[in-house]
Amino acid sequence: MSAYVSVVWTTGDVLTETKLDNMVSNDQSETAHSANGMIMNNNVAYSAKQAGGSTKDVMKLGTDDILRFSQLRYQKDNAESITSSTEENLSVQFGWGQVVGSGAVQTQDAVTFPTAFDSILYVGVSGLGGKASAIANITDTIAVSEEPVVQAVVISTTGFTARLSHNDESTIMSNSRRFAYSWIAIGTKA
Repeated sequence: MSAYVSVVWTTGDVLTETKLDNMVSNDQSETAHSANGMIMNNNVAYSAKQAGGSTKDVMKLGTDDILRFSQLRYQKDNAESITSSTEENLSVQFGWGQVVGSGAVQTQDAVTFPTAFDSILYVGVSGLGGKASAIANITDTIAVSEEPVVQAVVISTTGFTARLSHNDESTIMSNSRRFAYSWIAIGTKA
């Protein structure tokens, strides 16, 4: 596969065999997805046509190297009035954390998103188990008898608080154990 060669046109240029060959070669190198994958330029959106024929941007790699998705359906229940919309410039971030039990009924851990969102649409959290010592990765946990319930609270565009407690909300979170959780957040980033 040949490398991309810039083809420059100026007013009055004549179509030459060399320029045609370079254009064909460039097309082949850019569309050979099995070898190169899709090549995205920063801040250039990829578009698709809707059934009605209009073109919509569906994906863009911003100048901050964050991938954004568009034309995804979003539903919200605002004051018991369910509405649906199509969202644009959606970004997904995810991670996991661990916290030592507080010796109290609840344990909390502040999470800061790697990149702040412009608006936040969803935060989901889930318990991963625990361990008596530091947890190296998400497969390093074990099921614990006192598996906590994890909630995302105090949600903002820059992060949230992971609140861990037991189902009965009266059992103490052991301060001799670490508890792990995973999270995913979806928001807009222009």
